[in-house]
Amino acid sequence: MAEENFPLINLNTTRPSSFYGRWLCVISILTITACSPQENSLSTQLQTTESKFSYALGEQIAENYRKQGIMIDSDSFVQGLLDELENNPAGITDQEIERSYRNLETLISDHKTTVAARNLQPGREFLVSNRKRPEVFTTSSGLQYEIINENTGARADADKDAVIDYQANLIDGTEVDFSFGMPRPITVSLAGSLIPGLTEGILMMAVGEIYKFYIPTDLAYGEEGTDTIPGNSVLIIQVKLISLISENEPTS
Repeated sequence: MAEENFPLINLNTTRPSSFYGRWLCVISILTITACSPQENSLSTQLQTTESKFSYALGEQIAENYRKQGIMIDSDSFVQGLLDELENNPAGITDQEIERSYRNLETLISDHKTTVAARNLQPGREFLVSNRKRPEVFTTSSGLQYEIINENTGARADADKDAVIDYQANLIDGTEVDFSFGMPRPITVSLAGSLIPGLTEGILMMAVGEIYKFYIPTDLAYGEEGTDTIPGNSVLIIQVKLISLISENEPTS
């Protein structure tokens, strides 16, 4: 069976107000705030596995909120953390806390809508220009592709899983996902679990081939986008089809 952790099939975005997300924030600064900056440099603090892990989480969370157009008041954030750890009275009421999370979700939603509207026209212009290149082919759905490496291996089949390596970028070159360089390739189902443009594209491939796909937003994540892919983004995904696996065939 196909692995379920392929990032390009996850259409669910993480809710910033989730319990898990809140506690990631707590974990991420717990070690860093435990030491005074006057007493220790940051490099001195980051010596243990726990401190490095916490710092990495902090960076990841900050990047996630920044990309969603949210700036965190670090002083208030740390104060809320310390009040809870030290069992101090909360600085705001439970009703204010819930209201603040609802406001946060509204801000994130408004930011996503603005970004999606801004991305629509550049994406269309890119595809219009790109399809004029002689090496680029366009299917009836609007999917564009070019063949980087051709081969005569077995053709992809919707009844089989595909073992692939891939790299995904936005049209400005921003890398949003990849498997190249990872310990092992990714196994995916071709029976509808991928974004439509990627399913269509891989089904054109033979084992051993490398294609580059230019996927319109309506064949990718549309206006909604994901945590890492803004709404109305055209995706550029290079795929190497390594092998095919029947459903009853165990993966290695």
